[in-house]
Amino acid sequence: MADGGKRDVAVLGLGLMGSALTRRLLAVREEGLVKELGDVLVWNRTVKKAEAFAAEGVRVFETVAGLFEGTKPDSLIICMFASYDQTREVLLGSDRMRELVKGRYVSSLCSGTPDEARQFAGELAEAGVALYLDGCYAGSPFVFQAGKGVLMVSLSDATHAEAADDSFTRRLAATLGARVVFTSRMGANKALDYAIVDFYYANYICLLSGLSMLDSEEVPAEELFGLLDVRLPTFPDQFRKTMAKMDKREYQENKDATLATYKSFFEGRLEYLKANGLSQRMPRMYADLCADAAATPGGSLDDDYTRVQEVLRYNN
Repeated sequence: MADGGKRDVAVLGLGLMGSALTRRLLAVREEGLVKELGDVLVWNRTVKKAEAFAAEGVRVFETVAGLFEGTKPDSLIICMFASYDQTREVLLGSDRMRELVKGRYVSSLCSGTPDEARQFAGELAEAGVALYLDGCYAGSPFVFQAGKGVLMVSLSDATHAEAADDSFTRRLAATLGARVVFTSRMGANKALDYAIVDFYYANYICLLSGLSMLDSEEVPAEELFGLLDVRLPTFPDQFRKTMAKMDKREYQENKDATLATYKSFFEGRLEYLKANGLSQRMPRMYADLCADAAATPGGSLDDDYTRVQEVLRYNN
């Protein structure tokens, strides 16, 4: 490599997340966290927004084609658009760009499904892109800028070995998140992202349902948070132990926590909620899930509560 092994990184798209990534890259370079990191380059549809970064030591380009032509072949181009359609339009929307992407190192962090990720990766491979990394990030722009979120990266089978040998890419990725996960199946990162967001919002919904009861009973929310401080740290180990049992798909081991037990637990508060004008939606949903699990082939309400995975995980 030229310039003493320095490799440039370009950011295309300076929305909230793209701007946060650009500032994170500048911090990584300033702190010397990745010695090979060279120039940081940007392009944005609104040039004025990109020019605001010039004073921070960023090279600004007025056109995407100009950026590709003005960067070294081993530069990493990171696209920060909202969707695959927008990314596709920028990278593959003209004959000139299809020529310029040949042999380049490209990454994209956008919303989409695993199937969309695989389709886009295939299109880039057909266009001759040397390496494609599909990314997604769990965290706010502020968290992204601080390098404290979770970065999930998928690589196609054809490029996984090459990326594994690309220590620059991996070490750079390690500075962008508190936890970085690489998957060899293209699009698997999107499933991870869905799972993280689902987990967060499921807990958030439960929190709101719980707060309605606490408000009704004049219990300060801080009392609940104090209990969660004790319980939440134990969850990962509990989930791992439960998963080991769930993978066997055997549901007669725990007679103290059956579907009937939990169905009764959730249904037992419905009359109270109705009488006090509170929402019954969350406990009703969980009670119905227990009933649906018991109705799956071979199931009964006497089965372990983990049988709900037959409904949610295996779609029976």
